[in-house]
Amino acid sequence: MEEDKKSSVKPVATIKTAAVRPEAQKVVPEVVTKKEEPKKTAVTENAKAVISSKVADAKSAVEQKQEAAEKAVARKTAEVKKTVAGKEKAVKKAVAKKEKEVKKAVDKQEKTVEKAVARKEKEVKKAVTKKEKAVKKTVAKKTTAVKKAVQEKLPVKKAEVKIKVVLQYGDRSVETDKIVETAQNKWKEEQKRSLKEMKSLNLYVKPEEGKVYYVANEKETGDFEI
Repeated sequence: MEEDKKSSVKPVATIKTAAVRPEAQKVVPEVVTKKEEPKKTAVTENAKAVISSKVADAKSAVEQKQEAAEKAVARKTAEVKKTVAGKEKAVKKAVAKKEKEVKKAVDKQEKTVEKAVARKEKEVKKAVTKKEKAVKKTVAKKTTAVKKAVQEKLPVKKAEVKIKVVLQYGDRSVETDKIVETAQNKWKEEQKRSLKEMKSLNLYVKPEEGKVYYVANEKETGDFEI
C-alpha cells in the first residue's frame, strides 16, 4: 500500500516541477524586457532627433526655395512691368504719331474736296448761266415767231369810221347812242344788275308815241320816254 502511495506521489512532484517552470519563464522575460528598455528609448530619441533634423532641413529647404521663387517672381514681375511700360510708351507714341498723320491726311483731303467742290460749283454755275442764256434766246426767238404767226393770222383791222345816227321826228332829234345808253341805265335800275350780265339788247323806237321799248337778254322788257 505504501509503495502504491509513493508511486502515486511522483506524478505530483512532476506536476510541481512543471508548474514552477512557467513562473521561472515569466521572471526571465521581465528581466530581459527591463534590460532592453533603455536601448529602445535611446533608439527612439535618436530617430526623433534625426527626423526633427530632416524635417528642419526640409522646412529650411522649402523656405529657401519659396523665398527664391518669390524673388524670381518679383524680379520677373518687375521685368514684365518694365517691358509693358516700355511697350505702352512706344504704343502711345506710335498712336500719337499715327493720329497726327491721319489728321494731316484728313485736312489735306478736306482741302482737296473743298477745292474740287468749288471748282465743280463754278463749272455748274457757268453751265447753268450758259444754258439760261441759250434758253432765253430760244424762248425769245420762239416768242417772236409765235407773235409773228399770230399777227399774220389775225384779221387786219380796218380804220374805224366814227358813225353818228340821229333820229329826228317833228321838231325833236335824239342820237341813237343816247337811246342805247338810256336803255342800259334803265335796265340796270330796274333789274338791279350790272351791264356784264346783259348779253343782248333789242330796241324798238316809236316816235309817234314818244317812247322806246327794249328787250334785254331775250326776255327782260321795259320802256322809257324819248
